[in-house]
Amino acid sequence: MVMMNRQMNLPAMQRILQNFEIESEKMDMKQEMMADVMGDIFEEEGEEEATDEIINQVLDEIGINLSSEVSNGVHAFGVLTQPNHLPAAR
Repeated sequence: MVMMNRQMNLPAMQRILQNFEIESEKMDMKQEMMADVMGDIFEEEGEEEATDEIINQVLDEIGINLSSEVSNGVHAFGVLTQPNHLPAAR
């Protein structure tokens, strides 16, 4: 063990580790930038509207009219959710 300690150059090892840490941080930043760019490329304007349109079409096909149920204040289980019809808190 003593012989190994004499052979190891501690300052050189510290520099190597510091360089590794710096390069690792650079890589993380580049990876984050690439993810942002790729997200921007694949994200199209109007995609949300197209998704909503498809969801509404599917709901219409299976007979669910989400907007009318929400406007009537009816919960999915048929319980009224309007404040004046809720049971009193215990």
